[in-house]
Amino acid sequence: MKVRYYALFLAILILSAWFVSCDDGGTEPNGNNGDNDTLKTSLVIDHWSPENGAVEVPLGATLYVRICDTAETAVGVNPDSAFFWVDGASVTFSSIVNTCGAIDMMHVPEEPFDFSTLVRAAISVQDNEGRWLRDSISFTTKMPWDTVEFSIDTLPPLRGFAVRSRPAGSYTDQATYFEDIEGGTYTIMPGGAPYSLSFSPGRSFILNDIDANIWLYNPELGIQTQITFDTRPEKYPALSPNGHTIAFGRDGDIVLRSMADDSEDILASTSQGGRDFAFSPDSQYLAYRSGSGSMNPKVFIWNLEEREDIAHPVLYNEVDCFDWSLTGSEIAVISNEQLYHWRVGSGFPTRLYQATNLKHVNFGPSHIYFVNATPTGDVIMRTTPSSSTPETVIDLTPETATVYALAVNESDVLVYAKQVGGTYTIEYYKVEDSYGGTITSDIGQVRQIAWY
Repeated sequence: MKVRYYALFLAILILSAWFVSCDDGGTEPNGNNGDNDTLKTSLVIDHWSPENGAVEVPLGATLYVRICDTAETAVGVNPDSAFFWVDGASVTFSSIVNTCGAIDMMHVPEEPFDFSTLVRAAISVQDNEGRWLRDSISFTTKMPWDTVEFSIDTLPPLRGFAVRSRPAGSYTDQATYFEDIEGGTYTIMPGGAPYSLSFSPGRSFILNDIDANIWLYNPELGIQTQITFDTRPEKYPALSPNGHTIAFGRDGDIVLRSMADDSEDILASTSQGGRDFAFSPDSQYLAYRSGSGSMNPKVFIWNLEEREDIAHPVLYNEVDCFDWSLTGSEIAVISNEQLYHWRVGSGFPTRLYQATNLKHVNFGPSHIYFVNATPTGDVIMRTTPSSSTPETVIDLTPETATVYALAVNESDVLVYAKQVGGTYTIEYYKVEDSYGGTITSDIGQVRQIAWY
């Protein structure tokens, strides 16, 4: 479904108003106002988002309702009977089978709503015995003088992780989403070959740059929306945690685009451009590496308020990778075969470890994880920001394995991609339980894992 850009700033909203009766108060508390009050359907409204009566709703809101059927008397839902109305007019919508026995209904408006407008919305659907569920809501859109705030993270957060890989026999990369670490169920993302993957701050969407334009994709709901359309390549997108700004590279320009009004600001412009864009969790800083053509990759750390690159000289050259802490503004950097930790803007970076081939740094909740590539195989290690004595997490030297990508979540669970001989696999490891296993061996050589 092609959607205008203004509808992209998704703030999933709760809808209301049963327009056949034109009575906002006509539904019963559980949403059942069937034609025969003695024969109630087992279908119920789980939630609208946001709730009925919401105010200051963004103009580009997506309308969403979850319907469940989990009662002992459940008979199932008839999705072909479903209808969706907005301000009395029937509208198109997606019907998605959910995990609570029925369907989710979602409408993405083709045009933004007007300012200061009361919007009414309603749905109806039958169960498999012909009994109706009808429900409605209303909400009010933002006023013109409201402080502009946008959030696209109003969908339920994605639980899984995404990888960029090169399948066996292919010459291009593909993007794949895995629903969880142990089930192995995955979805190949449509559209072409990406250069990078990242999650929106609230994990409603995966940002990607398939075919050198920027897209939002939610694999669990099947939503894919293009948000940049320039004929020049636009790559490596990252969305600020406060939802206000998206950063990406366009040729040699470092572009900051407002999510409120599409206005653009060129932060810097160089012949090499930038890649691996990432905002600090407090949205005060933007870090990135110099472009892929760079013979000496550098890291840049911009103070966005002061518009100044403040990267410490110690961290500047031969930068393999970096990662932000989960909160605040701490950064871990592998530079010149050394692992550093720096509280951005204060003091001198602390060198935590040095070895010939360090790679794949990731900040966990309390540790910094990284890979030490030895001649006999790779070792996944971790250390705290205050320790220079790391500990081994997984020793892969007995199988002479090479790690190609690593990610860690907020619960110290690792996902990593390895090669043993000619076999490529994705593995998981629960650090606190000292337990792990293989997720898949189906998607070739992994080049990036996007998780937390």
